[in-house]
Amino acid sequence: MIGRVPVDSPQAYARVGGGLYLLVFALGFTLFAYPHVNASGNAASAAHALSSSEPWLRVVSAAELMNFVLDVPLALILYVLLAPVDRNIALLAAFFRLANGFLGGIIGRNPLWSSEIT
Repeated sequence: MIGRVPVDSPQAYARVGGGLYLLVFALGFTLFAYPHVNASGNAASAAHALSSSEPWLRVVSAAELMNFVLDVPLALILYVLLAPVDRNIALLAAFFRLANGFLGGIIGRNPLWSSEIT
């Protein structure tokens, strides 16, 4: 078994973390397809614009939520990889990463908070 990496080695954690980063990056591109609502203060046209783009709104919101869910294992992997260097800074970085995922997930749950209604 040449080239096999033990499961608990830092190289295995780095590979999984790199794969998660690629997935987060790919899911981030869905935000460019986010439907923007420009209704110019008219509630009826804003409601019509939102209802006409509902499938895209659901897909993009799900991808955004999945992006923040993936922050949890990514924060744990980064902590495991960086703890031998400096445990306190690794713990602080993991805390900020988890706070980012938590707050982003809360905001991402309600798509009206992050859409532009003008």
